[in-house]
Amino acid sequence: MFSLGRLPRLSREKESGLEFVPIGQRVVSPRKPAPSSNPRVRLTADKINNTHIDSSFDETTQDFGALDADAPVRVSTGSRLAGAGWSSRGNFASTLEQRSQAVDGGQSSIQSLQADSQQLKSENYNLKVEVATLKQFLKQTPPETRELVLQNAALKQELIKTQNELEQVRSHAESAPRQDREHSAGLDSLKRLYRESLEEKDQEIRRLQRQIAELSHVLPLPPQIPQELLDKMEFLQNENQALLRQLEGASASSSKTQGQLQGENNELRLDLHRAKAQLAELPADAVQQIDHLRKTNDTLLQKMRTVSNELQQAEAERDSMQMSLRNLQLSHEVADLKLKLKRADAAQALLAEEKWSDVQRLQRKLDSLLKEIKEKDRDEYNLREQVRSLMEERNKAFDNQSTVNHYQGQIDALREKEKTLMTDNLELKDEIAKLQDELYSRNIDSSRAGKLKQENLDLLDRLDFYEKEYALTQEAMEATEAELEALRTRQKQDDARRHSLETELETVRTQLRRVELSESRKYNESAYMELEEKHRKREEADHCRMTLQIERLNAQVRELEQQLDSAKQTRETFPSLNSYEPTQESRLKVDLRNKEFELQERQRDYSKLQNVLKDKEDLIDALEERIRKLNKDYRTDFSAEDRYRETLQKLQFDHESELLAVLLERDRLQNEIKHYKLRLEKMMEDDDTQIPTGANSVTIALLETQLEELRRKNHELMADAERASAARFESTSREADEYRSKIRDLRFALNDAQQEKSDLETTRDALESDLSLLRSEKSRFETRNRSLSQELTKNARNCTRLANKVQDLESQIASLLKAADDTFKAQKSNIQLQNQVDQLGARLATANLSSQPNQMLNVTKSRLQENELKYFKAKLFELQTRYMDLAMINSYMVSSIRSSYESCKDDLVKMSQSGVYPDYSALNRRSKKVTFKVLATFVLSMVRMKRRTEKAKVREGKLMRLRSDIERDRITLLVEK
Repeated sequence: MFSLGRLPRLSREKESGLEFVPIGQRVVSPRKPAPSSNPRVRLTADKINNTHIDSSFDETTQDFGALDADAPVRVSTGSRLAGAGWSSRGNFASTLEQRSQAVDGGQSSIQSLQADSQQLKSENYNLKVEVATLKQFLKQTPPETRELVLQNAALKQELIKTQNELEQVRSHAESAPRQDREHSAGLDSLKRLYRESLEEKDQEIRRLQRQIAELSHVLPLPPQIPQELLDKMEFLQNENQALLRQLEGASASSSKTQGQLQGENNELRLDLHRAKAQLAELPADAVQQIDHLRKTNDTLLQKMRTVSNELQQAEAERDSMQMSLRNLQLSHEVADLKLKLKRADAAQALLAEEKWSDVQRLQRKLDSLLKEIKEKDRDEYNLREQVRSLMEERNKAFDNQSTVNHYQGQIDALREKEKTLMTDNLELKDEIAKLQDELYSRNIDSSRAGKLKQENLDLLDRLDFYEKEYALTQEAMEATEAELEALRTRQKQDDARRHSLETELETVRTQLRRVELSESRKYNESAYMELEEKHRKREEADHCRMTLQIERLNAQVRELEQQLDSAKQTRETFPSLNSYEPTQESRLKVDLRNKEFELQERQRDYSKLQNVLKDKEDLIDALEERIRKLNKDYRTDFSAEDRYRETLQKLQFDHESELLAVLLERDRLQNEIKHYKLRLEKMMEDDDTQIPTGANSVTIALLETQLEELRRKNHELMADAERASAARFESTSREADEYRSKIRDLRFALNDAQQEKSDLETTRDALESDLSLLRSEKSRFETRNRSLSQELTKNARNCTRLANKVQDLESQIASLLKAADDTFKAQKSNIQLQNQVDQLGARLATANLSSQPNQMLNVTKSRLQENELKYFKAKLFELQTRYMDLAMINSYMVSSIRSSYESCKDDLVKMSQSGVYPDYSALNRRSKKVTFKVLATFVLSMVRMKRRTEKAKVREGKLMRLRSDIERDRITLLVEK
């Protein structure tokens, strides 16, 4: 397989520096011999820079884990092999003494010694080549054959060792119980480690289940979960349960195999005791028993290694599946939350559109109802004029009964018509009041929608925080990307808030259209002019400040571009790793923080504008309340007038009924008189035709007396009727005069109300004109704001471009640092691999066979786990401190917003009492001094910030040291494996 032409040539400049060189490896420079008995390989430049190594002999020592020295091997101290009586070449000291005695007691010549050393070196080289070929052949063979070959080699090595130790059988037999105890202790330690690992894995599984339950409680699932996600979750749960069953089976099998191993170990102990008993009698049989025990012990160790490897593989598979399941669940929960937020935004947008359409519809209906009210008022005024004219005609033609009845019928018809019109007018006014109440409830709903938007923004903030925390747990050292992501989310939040402010401006426009009736024109004009002046000044100040901010941002963008160009030039001039300057990165980070502060200032400006809009809404609500109160008073006046009119009509009806009763009584008496007159005339005719008698004279006298009495009664009744009619007429005329005076007062009040209504209409027209002016001014400000927003988006785009450039530079610098770190790691790994090769050569030369476990590997593993635990605890503490800082900033912002809202309300109340043109000069003269408490608080806060930064720097140094220790331990474990 190996020809002489393919074998590497070794340097023969110094005879004591021979070493094993695999195929594909460069020939290293010669080494100086070490003065001690334990040779140490000196590193050279060729070894350090040799990064392109042939991988044909990688991992050649994975099957020789049992060939460790008696003492622990350290990477930093080279390959030291401990053990009594062993030299650097692996032979006994006795053999060396024999060889030294064989060469004439040390008096042989130098040539014979050189020949012996040359022969030994050639034998060592041939053995190394044979070992390399055998390892290459083992790599190509199947695993079963490889395992058999390795067992055969191990058995042969054990046989050679036992043959060399035949002279010391009794000492080995006496040391056999001690080895047995060590093996049993090793098995017990392995069992304990297995149990501890299983308990840790179970605790981790329970902890992950608790975390999943807590996350499911904190992040509730949406009302409709797709069936695919449910099926996938069920499949993953079933697979997890299958893995857990496999793990339980593996643990049960491992415990069973451990029990079997323990039983076999006990049997071996019994066999060992029997062998000791038989050793005194038959030493040859004892040697065979020892060989048999060693073989069985080797088989048991091999089984134990296979079981441990299977258990580690099962645990690794379980951990990977649990991690993938957790990541999948988190990604699904985040996707569901995003979908829920999108649906909520869509529903909110639809609700806002529906509210907008309803408000427009109600506004149109209100306009139509106002027009109808105007028409009804005009008809009512005409009807009142007609009633007044008819009443005057009735008073003129009161004596004429027919005209009175005719006009009375017309008056009744007109009154009925007036009643119907009044009822219609009242119904219309009630409907207007209902519409106004509905609009007021719509305004309340809009404020609730604003609160829902704020809650939606809070949910978005929480979602962003959870996403950041998830990203921090996934990528521990990518802080700059997290900051850029936070900046992007804040820009999105600013856009959303700007959109919400635009919608609120639209609602304010609709609310301003409804301001048709208000208080007196003087109060409205003064308050409105004051608010307009304040709003104009504030908008001018905001515009100036925004222009200054845009100019400052443009200047910063130009500075960043210049810095970027200078960084590019310096990177082109110095392409090596030394060209990286940390000050530039810190300056860019400071610029990014300044951009964040400016964005926070913009958010505060938006909040101020929102407070101004809320103040305007409060003013509009107050005006609407005043209008509603005036309408209520107006309705009460109309109801009083209707009551007076009804009582007047009732009195007139009573008077007419009494007059009709008197007229009926008079007609009855007249008819009775006519009847008696006819009867009297008939009797007189009969008297003329017949002869008068005494009886007839008597009847005539009686009739005459009755007639006189009836006439007297008639005159009395007529007098009483005339007196009653005169009294009733006087009373009715007096009551009619009173009612006429009340009606006159009511008409004057109605005229005043109409005058006030006309004043309100003129005020409404003035407000509409002012609103038109405001709309034009607002459109101008909107165009200006749009231009400013365009400039802001342009600057934001430039900032993002510069941030991307900075990120590219940071990625390039990180790649350079990573490449340098990789080269350093490769050099370090090359050094350690070279040390490992030297150790393997020394082990092959000495053939030191030992079964004791490497305690240093366990110590390194435990130290690595402790360092990793400390590192993760430090990162968790950093995350908790950042979360507490963000929570404190959030509470401070909320409290400041509330206090600013209350202060704005107080300022409005003060401004309403200060007049149209308050004296601002007196306010500016009174300057508030800084108190000692404020100054002391500021100094203490600065001291705390300084201590916080110093502690953060100390923690960062500790984290760097922990990380370097972790990397060093990992490299050590890789080398030891």
